Amino acid sequence: MAQAQDCPTPHTPQQVQTRLEGAEQALGALDIDSFSLAMVDVGLMVPCLTAPPDPALAAHLHRMRGIELYTAGQTDPAHMALRAAKVLVPEYRFPTDLFPEGHAMPDLWKGIGVEDPAHVRAPLPRHGQVGFDGTPSRDRPSDRATVFQELEPDGRVRTTRYLLPKDALPTYPSIPRQRNRLIAASIAAGVAAGASYALGWHGRQQFMKDDPDRTREDLTATRERVNTRFVIAGVCATLTTAGVAAAFLVGPR
Repeated sequence: MAQAQDCPTPHTPQQVQTRLEGAEQALGALDIDSFSLAMVDVGLMVPCLTAPPDPALAAHLHRMRGIELYTAGQTDPAHMALRAAKVLVPEYRFPTDLFPEGHAMPDLWKGIGVEDPAHVRAPLPRHGQVGFDGTPSRDRPSDRATVFQELEPDGRVRTTRYLLPKDALPTYPSIPRQRNRLIAASIAAGVAAGASYALGWHGRQQFMKDDPDRTREDLTATRERVNTRFVIAGVCATLTTAGVAAAFLVGPR
């Protein structure tokens, strides 16, 4: 995975913007070869961004990426990229001279809705922060494309990646919330197991005492309570073991 500090030629957001404008000019001139070459350049520049893009630049990137995918016949990914652009800047309209008369793109753009954008929660970074489309946030768009970035605590960009919804989120050191929840649940189950076992053992000792005043019904009720507490202790002990195993399998997540 490309990281900003590993790139031989880091690129600023302005440089990416300039190359996108060149791609758009080539598209308007019906110079498809130059458009494609410019978008290849953009694809190489984005992972080497030195700073987060502003929402307008992110939207421009998504629009041009959507057009590129559409011209390549990749309709579904194109729609996801275009929806990302429209969610960010819903008021945008394509210039009238960008596409030849009768081209499907303007109508496709008009038909894309921006209602109810969906998100999923990204893991909490152990250091620094993450962001999507230039905005610091853990809310990853899940129904459209996005520009993911991981930032160092001092604000330097560590990782940038253009993602479609099906693409896996790049891994980064995160606080293992899921593992911590499993460990906490395992501890609680272990405490419950110990308490239930102690109560069961105490009840067993009471059951074994020689008390002539107790009736058969008293002994039966005491035995049932003891058995129930031992069963509960066994179930909780099983849950404790399962939780510890699950926490080990989950790892640092």
